[in-house]
Amino acid sequence: MLTKRKFSIAVAVAGVFVLAGCTAPKVEAPAPKVRAPEVTVETPTPVTTPEVTVETPDARQVGLDVLRDLDPVFEHVPDSAIFTASEGICTAFDDGLSFETVVLVAMGEGLSAEQAGYLVGFAVNVDCPEWAGVTG
Repeated sequence: MLTKRKFSIAVAVAGVFVLAGCTAPKVEAPAPKVRAPEVTVETPTPVTTPEVTVETPDARQVGLDVLRDLDPVFEHVPDSAIFTASEGICTAFDDGLSFETVVLVAMGEGLSAEQAGYLVGFAVNVDCPEWAGVTG
């Protein structure tokens, strides 16, 4: 039977592999600034701009979306269970467990090595980024 701690470790392991292949996009240097000629306007025209609200997506929700895109097995796992597993993985790292041990525990709960890696990657990237170095 899958315990919360083992499942947490299993979920965290899977996330590591997901994020390991991600790299930041290259950003090119901005084009040189060109100075525009000065223009005098006799009658100023007021300009109004509409107020725009941009919502920043929740990091945990984005992580869940990525995790579920990587492996459909996670589509059937409730969000709360994945979050609990993630927190358990972080606790395991805090307690001194190695990456390999955490992955093996997750695999012992029925996850493949790839799925366990996805789960660990999720945990490290979403809940305990201070452990990013343990993933290799």
